[in-house]
Amino acid sequence: MGSISHGGHERGKRGDGDLTRARILESAGQLAAECGYANMTSKQVCERAHVNMAAVNYHFGSREGLYAAVLAEAHDRLFTLERLRQILAEGTAREKLSRTLDELLAHLHGPRSWHVRVLAREFFSPAGFVDPFLQEKVHPKARLLRGLLSEITGIPQEASQLDCCIASSMGICMMLIMLDPAFANSLFPNLAEKRWSRTSSLPGWTMPRPSGAPARQGPGAGPDPTKDDRRDLSGRSGGIR
Repeated sequence: MGSISHGGHERGKRGDGDLTRARILESAGQLAAECGYANMTSKQVCERAHVNMAAVNYHFGSREGLYAAVLAEAHDRLFTLERLRQILAEGTAREKLSRTLDELLAHLHGPRSWHVRVLAREFFSPAGFVDPFLQEKVHPKARLLRGLLSEITGIPQEASQLDCCIASSMGICMMLIMLDPAFANSLFPNLAEKRWSRTSSLPGWTMPRPSGAPARQGPGAGPDPTKDDRRDLSGRSGGIR
Protein backbone atom coordinates (compact mmCIF):
# COMPACT_ATOMS: atom_id res chain seq x y z
CA MET A 1 0.00 0.00 0.00
CA GLY A 2 2.86 2.31 0.85
CA SER A 3 4.41 1.88 -2.58
CA ILE A 4 1.12 2.68 -4.32
CA SER A 5 0.71 5.83 -2.31
CA HIS A 6 4.26 6.85 -3.11
CA GLY A 7 3.67 6.23 -6.82
CA GLY A 8 0.57 8.41 -6.78
CA HIS A 9 2.53 11.14 -5.03
CA GLU A 10 5.26 10.97 -7.68
CA ARG A 11 2.69 11.14 -10.47
CA GLY A 12 1.18 14.19 -8.79
CA LYS A 13 4.58 15.83 -8.60
CA ARG A 14 5.23 15.12 -12.27
CA GLY A 15 1.82 16.54 -13.15
CA ASP A 16 2.53 19.72 -11.22
CA GLY A 17 5.90 19.97 -12.95
CA ASP A 18 4.29 19.64 -16.36
CA LEU A 19 1.84 22.42 -15.53
CA THR A 20 4.64 24.66 -14.30
CA ARG A 21 6.67 24.00 -17.43
CA ALA A 22 3.66 24.78 -19.65
CA ARG A 23 2.98 28.01 -17.73
CA ILE A 24 6.60 29.14 -18.11
CA LEU A 25 6.57 28.28 -21.82
CA GLU A 26 3.33 30.16 -22.41
CA SER A 27 4.56 33.23 -20.53
CA ALA A 28 7.89 33.23 -22.39
CA GLY A 29 6.08 32.86 -25.71
CA GLN A 30 3.87 35.85 -24.99
CA LEU A 31 6.85 37.99 -23.97
CA ALA A 32 8.93 36.93 -26.96
CA ALA A 33 6.03 37.91 -29.21
CA GLU A 34 5.60 41.27 -27.50
CA CYS A 35 9.20 42.44 -27.21
CA GLY A 36 11.46 39.89 -28.93
CA TYR A 37 14.06 37.56 -27.49
CA ALA A 38 16.72 40.28 -27.08
CA ASN A 39 14.44 42.33 -24.81
CA MET A 40 12.86 39.42 -22.94
CA THR A 41 14.36 38.84 -19.49
CA SER A 42 14.15 35.79 -17.27
CA LYS A 43 12.81 38.02 -14.50
CA GLN A 44 9.88 39.07 -16.69
CA VAL A 45 9.12 35.44 -17.49
CA CYS A 46 9.20 34.50 -13.80
CA GLU A 47 6.89 37.36 -12.87
CA ARG A 48 4.35 36.54 -15.55
CA ALA A 49 4.44 32.79 -14.90
CA HIS A 50 4.47 33.24 -11.10
CA VAL A 51 7.53 31.05 -10.63
CA ASN A 52 11.08 31.55 -9.38
CA MET A 53 14.29 31.45 -11.40
CA ALA A 54 15.05 27.95 -10.15
CA ALA A 55 11.94 26.64 -11.91
CA VAL A 56 13.02 28.14 -15.24
CA ASN A 57 16.50 26.67 -14.91
CA TYR A 58 15.12 23.29 -13.83
CA HIS A 59 12.80 22.91 -16.82
CA PHE A 60 14.82 24.67 -19.54
CA GLY A 61 18.39 24.96 -18.29
CA SER A 62 18.87 28.58 -19.32
CA ARG A 63 17.24 31.58 -20.99
CA GLU A 64 18.57 30.30 -24.31
CA GLY A 65 17.11 26.86 -23.67
CA LEU A 66 13.76 28.45 -22.84
CA TYR A 67 13.70 30.41 -26.08
CA ALA A 68 14.64 27.32 -28.08
CA ALA A 69 11.65 25.57 -26.50
CA VAL A 70 9.45 28.58 -27.38
CA LEU A 71 10.51 28.35 -31.04
CA ALA A 72 9.85 24.60 -31.15
CA GLU A 73 6.41 25.08 -29.60
CA ALA A 74 5.60 27.93 -31.99
CA HIS A 75 6.50 25.82 -35.02
CA ASP A 76 4.47 22.87 -33.78
CA ARG A 77 1.45 25.10 -33.24
CA LEU A 78 1.42 25.73 -36.98
CA PHE A 79 1.50 21.98 -37.49
CA THR A 80 3.62 19.17 -36.11
CA LEU A 81 5.67 16.85 -38.30
CA GLU A 82 3.21 14.06 -37.50
CA ARG A 83 0.28 16.25 -38.57
CA LEU A 84 2.03 17.22 -41.81
CA ARG A 85 2.63 13.55 -42.61
CA GLN A 86 -1.08 12.88 -42.06
CA ILE A 87 -2.02 15.73 -44.41
CA LEU A 88 0.31 14.40 -47.11
CA ALA A 89 -0.68 10.75 -46.70
CA GLU A 90 -3.37 10.60 -49.38
CA GLY A 91 -4.89 12.42 -52.32
CA THR A 92 -3.41 14.10 -55.37
CA ALA A 93 -0.46 16.45 -55.07
CA ARG A 94 -2.68 19.50 -55.47
CA GLU A 95 -5.10 18.20 -52.82
CA LYS A 96 -2.20 17.68 -50.44
CA LEU A 97 -0.91 21.20 -51.01
CA SER A 98 -4.39 22.64 -50.61
CA ARG A 99 -4.89 20.85 -47.28
CA THR A 100 -1.49 22.07 -46.10
CA LEU A 101 -2.31 25.67 -47.00
CA ASP A 102 -5.78 25.38 -45.47
CA GLU A 103 -4.24 24.40 -42.15
CA LEU A 104 -1.48 26.97 -42.36
CA LEU A 105 -3.78 29.83 -43.31
CA ALA A 106 -6.28 28.90 -40.61
CA HIS A 107 -4.00 30.96 -38.36
CA LEU A 108 -5.36 34.05 -40.11
CA HIS A 109 -8.77 33.54 -38.51
CA GLY A 110 -9.64 34.55 -34.99
CA PRO A 111 -7.32 36.14 -32.40
CA ARG A 112 -3.66 36.12 -33.42
CA SER A 113 -1.75 33.81 -31.07
CA TRP A 114 1.77 34.50 -29.85
CA HIS A 115 3.32 31.69 -31.88
CA VAL A 116 2.72 33.49 -35.18
CA ARG A 117 4.33 36.71 -33.93
CA VAL A 118 7.32 34.83 -32.48
CA LEU A 119 7.99 33.11 -35.80
CA ALA A 120 7.56 36.39 -37.66
CA ARG A 121 10.17 38.02 -35.42
CA GLU A 122 12.52 35.08 -35.88
CA PHE A 123 12.22 35.30 -39.68
CA PHE A 124 13.42 38.91 -39.66
CA SER A 125 15.73 38.93 -36.65
CA PRO A 126 17.12 35.45 -35.88
CA ALA A 127 18.42 34.89 -32.37
CA GLY A 128 21.56 33.30 -33.79
CA PHE A 129 21.66 30.05 -31.84
CA VAL A 130 18.73 28.12 -33.25
CA ASP A 131 20.48 25.42 -35.30
CA PRO A 132 18.90 22.60 -33.21
CA PHE A 133 15.49 24.16 -33.86
CA LEU A 134 16.15 24.21 -37.60
CA GLN A 135 17.45 20.65 -37.65
CA GLU A 136 14.67 19.19 -35.51
CA LYS A 137 11.61 21.20 -36.49
CA VAL A 138 12.10 23.08 -39.74
CA HIS A 139 14.19 20.85 -42.01
CA PRO A 140 12.11 17.63 -41.70
CA LYS A 141 8.94 19.51 -42.65
CA ALA A 142 10.75 21.39 -45.41
CA ARG A 143 11.91 18.11 -46.97
CA LEU A 144 8.34 16.82 -47.11
CA LEU A 145 7.07 20.02 -48.71
CA ARG A 146 9.98 20.09 -51.15
CA GLY A 147 8.95 16.65 -52.36
CA LEU A 148 5.35 17.83 -52.73
CA LEU A 149 6.28 20.88 -54.81
CA SER A 150 8.57 18.71 -56.92
CA GLU A 151 5.61 16.44 -57.64
CA ILE A 152 3.41 19.38 -58.61
CA THR A 153 5.89 21.23 -60.80
CA GLY A 154 7.67 18.27 -62.34
CA ILE A 155 11.03 19.72 -61.28
CA PRO A 156 13.31 17.12 -59.65
CA GLN A 157 13.95 17.63 -55.94
CA GLU A 158 17.68 17.97 -56.44
CA ALA A 159 17.32 20.71 -59.08
CA SER A 160 18.22 24.20 -57.93
CA GLN A 161 15.31 25.61 -59.95
CA LEU A 162 12.90 24.11 -57.43
CA ASP A 163 14.24 26.56 -54.83
CA CYS A 164 12.65 29.41 -56.79
CA CYS A 165 9.26 27.71 -56.58
CA ILE A 166 9.69 27.08 -52.87
CA ALA A 167 10.72 30.68 -52.22
CA SER A 168 7.70 31.93 -54.16
CA SER A 169 5.29 29.77 -52.19
CA MET A 170 6.94 30.54 -48.84
CA GLY A 171 6.85 34.26 -49.52
CA ILE A 172 3.08 34.27 -50.02
CA CYS A 173 2.47 32.11 -46.94
CA MET A 174 4.73 34.22 -44.74
CA MET A 175 3.06 37.43 -45.90
CA LEU A 176 -0.41 36.12 -45.06
CA ILE A 177 0.66 34.71 -41.70
CA MET A 178 2.49 37.85 -40.57
CA LEU A 179 -0.12 40.39 -41.66
CA ASP A 180 -2.23 41.99 -38.97
CA PRO A 181 -5.49 39.96 -38.82
CA ALA A 182 -7.80 42.93 -39.41
CA PHE A 183 -5.71 44.13 -42.34
CA ALA A 184 -5.45 40.62 -43.80
CA ASN A 185 -9.20 40.04 -43.53
CA SER A 186 -9.89 43.39 -45.22
CA LEU A 187 -7.36 42.78 -47.99
CA PHE A 188 -8.25 39.11 -48.55
CA PRO A 189 -11.98 38.76 -47.72
CA ASN A 190 -12.27 35.35 -49.37
CA LEU A 191 -9.70 33.95 -46.95
CA ALA A 192 -11.42 35.65 -44.05
CA GLU A 193 -14.69 33.99 -45.02
CA LYS A 194 -12.92 30.64 -45.32
CA ARG A 195 -13.69 30.17 -49.01
CA TRP A 196 -10.30 28.53 -49.45
CA SER A 197 -11.59 25.39 -51.15
CA ARG A 198 -9.61 22.21 -51.39
CA THR A 199 -11.58 21.30 -54.48
CA SER A 200 -10.57 24.46 -56.33
CA SER A 201 -6.98 23.24 -56.78
CA LEU A 202 -5.72 26.69 -55.79
CA PRO A 203 -6.46 28.53 -59.03
CA GLY A 204 -5.05 31.81 -57.74
CA TRP A 205 -1.64 30.50 -56.74
CA THR A 206 1.04 30.76 -59.40
CA MET A 207 4.13 28.59 -59.57
CA PRO A 208 6.72 30.23 -61.84
CA ARG A 209 9.02 27.90 -63.75
CA PRO A 210 12.54 29.29 -64.00
CA SER A 211 14.05 29.24 -67.46
CA GLY A 212 15.80 25.95 -68.16
CA ALA A 213 14.00 23.99 -65.45
CA PRO A 214 14.01 20.30 -66.37
CA ALA A 215 10.73 18.47 -66.77
CA ARG A 216 10.32 15.21 -64.92
CA GLN A 217 8.81 12.37 -66.91
CA GLY A 218 6.66 9.45 -65.91
CA PRO A 219 3.46 8.84 -63.91
CA GLY A 220 2.72 11.39 -61.23
CA ALA A 221 5.25 13.82 -62.61
CA GLY A 222 2.72 16.66 -62.59
CA PRO A 223 2.03 19.19 -65.36
CA ASP A 224 4.67 19.67 -68.02
CA PRO A 225 6.44 22.89 -66.98
CA THR A 226 8.00 23.30 -70.44
CA LYS A 227 4.70 24.28 -72.06
CA ASP A 228 4.39 27.63 -70.30
CA ASP A 229 6.76 29.69 -68.15
CA ARG A 230 3.88 30.57 -65.82
CA ARG A 231 1.30 28.02 -64.88
CA ASP A 232 -1.11 28.22 -62.02
CA LEU A 233 -1.78 25.20 -59.84
CA SER A 234 -5.09 24.41 -61.54
CA GLY A 235 -3.13 23.56 -64.67
CA ARG A 236 -4.15 26.68 -66.59
CA SER A 237 -1.47 28.77 -68.24
CA GLY A 238 -1.07 32.50 -67.94
CA GLY A 239 -0.73 33.02 -64.18
CA ILE A 240 -3.21 34.64 -61.82
CA ARG A 241 -6.66 35.51 -63.12
